Amino acid sequence: MNDHQAPRHGTDEPRLTRLFRSLGEDDRRTLLAFAEFLAAGRQPTAAPAPPVAPTPLPRPEQETVIAAIRRLSRTYPMLDRGPMLNETSALMSAHVLQGRNEAVVIDDLEALFLRHFSDYRARLQAAAGDAQAGCTGTDTPAAGPD
Repeated sequence: MNDHQAPRHGTDEPRLTRLFRSLGEDDRRTLLAFAEFLAAGRQPTAAPAPPVAPTPLPRPEQETVIAAIRRLSRTYPMLDRGPMLNETSALMSAHVLQGRNEAVVIDDLEALFLRHFSDYRARLQAAAGDAQAGCTGTDTPAAGPD
């Protein structure tokens, strides 16, 4: 295999195709939207540094879990989706596979994104504090005895 070729995924792809074909139209759209969310979190971006503050978008009265994930991703573009993947997937699964109430899942998603934003902001503040500590002027050598 050439180094530039994508790795093979064994039996995952045929299994995913079989599962996809067994779903109804609504579930197919949900699966595709979730796959797009996962793939978007893995793609490197060449964009400038993301904003430090969220861009609040109002929650529509009727919103699907996938639409909420998209809305929250746009609200908090500065967050790395990787660390959120397990929790987001678990909430999505709880709705799709276990029938958990959509509004409750969206509430949990909002809390998840807010918690990760709070962690992000704390990291920025700690980094800013570390940078300022290096510029205090206390690194000049003390005067020695004459």
